[in-house]
Amino acid sequence: MADLLQHGLVRPIFVPPAWQRELRELTRYRASLVEERSRIINRLQKVLEDTNIKLVAVASDLMSKSARDMLVALLAGEVRQIPSKLHRNDDIRYLE
Repeated sequence: MADLLQHGLVRPIFVPPAWQRELRELTRYRASLVEERSRIINRLQKVLEDTNIKLVAVASDLMSKSARDMLVALLAGEVRQIPSKLHRNDDIRYLE
């Protein structure tokens, strides 16, 4: 290795400054959090579908405000009041 270095055959490596290393670490951490959130949302959707609750047929986004309100109503046992909780939003798909 010393001979290679002596003859100029070893290329220098780039060591980013501390702020750049920290930014890269934060970016990787954020990506892992986004992946975890997606996994949890997919699990929630699967559990709801397994219990025959087709929330995605009514709300286009499972984590939208209206979908979360419907989930809270389900947990509180207000099943009959869910249709009244459907407000005119962009994230609602209307069933015929």
